[in-house]
Amino acid sequence: MLFLAVFCGFLAENQREHFVEHQREKVYINQFLNDLTNDTIAFSRFIENSKRNELRMDSLILMMKTYKDGDATEYLYYLARILFGRIDRLQYNKRTYNQLKNSGGLRLIRKKNALDSLSLFFESLEWVDLQNQLQVDRQTLYGLEIGEVFNAWTIDSIFNTRFTKPNSSPPLLTTDTRSLNRFIIRLHILKGVVNFNMTKVINDYLPVSKRLIILLKKEYHLE
Repeated sequence: MLFLAVFCGFLAENQREHFVEHQREKVYINQFLNDLTNDTIAFSRFIENSKRNELRMDSLILMMKTYKDGDATEYLYYLARILFGRIDRLQYNKRTYNQLKNSGGLRLIRKKNALDSLSLFFESLEWVDLQNQLQVDRQTLYGLEIGEVFNAWTIDSIFNTRFTKPNSSPPLLTTDTRSLNRFIIRLHILKGVVNFNMTKVINDYLPVSKRLIILLKKEYHLE
C-alpha cells in the first residue's frame, strides 16, 4: 500500500509538472506571437520609409546631374540633409527567443515544426545587425561628402527647423565635376544598401514573419 501511495504521488507530481510546462509553453507562444506581430509592423514601416528614401535619392541624383550655377537649391539642400538623418535602420524583436535560448527554455516548445521555424527565423536576424552597420558606414561616408558640396550653415538650419526647406537659395560650395561626381557616387552606394535591405525585407523577413504567425496560431489552436 505504501508503495502504491508513493507511486501514485509520483504520477500526480509528474502530471502536475507537465501541466505547468504546457501552460508556460502557451505563455511563450503568445509572447512569440506578440513579437512577430510587432516585427511585421516594423518591417512594413521600414519598407515604406525605404521606398520614400529611394525616390528622394533618385530626385537628388537627377537634380545634381542637371544643376547649373544660378539654379534654385532649396530642395537640393533639403534632400541632401534629410537623406543623412532620416534613413531608418531595420528594427526587430528577439526578446522572447533570446530569453528562452539563454535559459534553456526552448525545450518547452514541444511542436518541432514550430520550434524549428522560430529558430531559423530568429537566428537569420543576425544578418540585420551586419546590414545595419553597413548602412551606418555608408551614411557616414555620404555625410562627409555633403560637407564638400553643401554650405554647412544651411545644412545646420535645416536640422534646427526640424527638416524644413531653407528660405534662401544658397549656391553649392563647388561645381567641380569631380567633386559632384564623388558626392553622387557616395549617394549611389548608399542607395544600393537601402535597396538591398528593403528587397530582403520584402522578399524574406516580412512574408516569413507573417507565415510564422499563421503557423503558430494553427499549431496551438489560437485565434
